[in-house]
Amino acid sequence: MSRGPDPKPSRPSGRWSSRHLLRPGVILPHIHDITPAFLESHGLKGLLLDLDNTLIPYGSYDERAEVSHWARELQAAGYPLYLLSNATHERARVWAERLGLPGVGLAGKPFAQGYRRGLNVVNLPAHQVGMVGDQLFTDILGGNWSGMFTIMVRPISDNALPHTRLTRRLERLVLKRYGHDWPRQRHGLPENSPQNAFLTDAAALPDDPGHAELIQTVSATTPATSEADLNINVHTNGRQD
Repeated sequence: MSRGPDPKPSRPSGRWSSRHLLRPGVILPHIHDITPAFLESHGLKGLLLDLDNTLIPYGSYDERAEVSHWARELQAAGYPLYLLSNATHERARVWAERLGLPGVGLAGKPFAQGYRRGLNVVNLPAHQVGMVGDQLFTDILGGNWSGMFTIMVRPISDNALPHTRLTRRLERLVLKRYGHDWPRQRHGLPENSPQNAFLTDAAALPDDPGHAELIQTVSATTPATSEADLNINVHTNGRQD
């Protein structure tokens, strides 16, 4: 008797069609909210990690002992990590060495090649890997496009490149569209502190009909994605593209 096709593996919540490439799987205040219990509850076995304003303040080379400790704890619990950054190769190399992680700079997010490389290194299928980052149009878009579970964290600081600061308001519009709000405060910081100045309250944005048109324009410019594209399953024994 002929055997039918194998059923598709079950996926954790947060898998999106091409209409939802800009929707984070979950939004968290900080990377320290990503614990082994959190990963297990979402069916995740590894992470790809953005660098600037996700793990480290943008442009900083100051030691971040708490981030190193967090990364070591996850690795000790059996979760492979990979640094996927659009920062320069040198900056990514320095922080990869400090954090004890494999990784790459100038990753070209949101395009797929960097994500495939990271998946090759952690040697896991995309649906078992979380993409962690602070930017909707690079980290989250690329992670969703690659079939990963996306975890958006609040930017550590508001210090960023000029074009990044300009995209923050558009991010707010997209997040409002999906009903997401940032917490008003993080770790007891004053509400007017730089760390809490980015997204004070998405719900407070005015309901402007132009917002819907803007979001539709952004959605129309995202790459068309097939079901096959969203089911990347990488087992290449560490080969990198």
